[in-house]
Amino acid sequence: MIPTITAAAMLAEGVDDAEGDLAQAIKAIIGDRPLLLAMDLHGNITPEMCASCDGVFAFDTNPHVDAYERGLQSAECLRQIFAGELRPVVGHAHPPMMPPTINMRTAEGPMVELFALAREWEAKPGVINVSIFGGFPYCDFPWGGTSIVTTADGDPALAKVCSDAIADRAWAIRQQFRKRIPSPVEDDHRRQFYRPWSCGPGDAVEHGYDRGD
Repeated sequence: MIPTITAAAMLAEGVDDAEGDLAQAIKAIIGDRPLLLAMDLHGNITPEMCASCDGVFAFDTNPHVDAYERGLQSAECLRQIFAGELRPVVGHAHPPMMPPTINMRTAEGPMVELFALAREWEAKPGVINVSIFGGFPYCDFPWGGTSIVTTADGDPALAKVCSDAIADRAWAIRQQFRKRIPSPVEDDHRRQFYRPWSCGPGDAVEHGYDRGD
C-alpha cells in the first residue's frame, strides 16, 4: 500500500511520463497491493499512469490549498480497501485541448463549472472521486493538457462514462479558457499610470509556471 503525492507534469531526459514511469515501477514491486495517487491538478495524465494505480485524487483548488485534504481522502480510501469496503478502479478521458494555466483558477472561470459537474457525479452511487486536471500545456508532450480521471467502486464502465461526460463538457466550453493578456506596451502604459500611487517598484511576470495564478 502506497499513497503518493506528485505534481504529475514532470518530464525527464529520456522519459516523457516521469510520474507514470514511477507508478509503473512501484506497481511492479508491490504487485496487487493498492497504489493511490494524490496529484496537482496541473498534471498531464497518461493511460499508463492510470493503468498502474488503483485510485487518483487531484487537488480541488488552484491556487493549491488542499494537499492535506486530498492526502487524507486517499488515506481513507486505502482504509476502506483494507476493510474490504471498496474495490477502486480508474477511468480516464483526455479531450484534445491544452488550456492556458492562467485561466485555471478554481474560484472563477470555466473550472468552476467542471468542478460542479465533478461534485454532481461524486454524489452518485459508486463514484469515489472525480479529478479535474487542467494540465500543464507548456510541456512538449503528447498527453499534455486536460484530463478527467474518475475513481469508481469496482465499476470501470461507470468510471469511464463519468470521465467522458465531463471531458465532453470541457471541450464544449473550451473557448471560455481563453483570456486576454495585456501586451508589453499596454502593461507599460498601465505601470506608468499607477506609478504616482505606487509604494515601490513593480515587476513583470512571465506566466510559464503559474505560481498562484
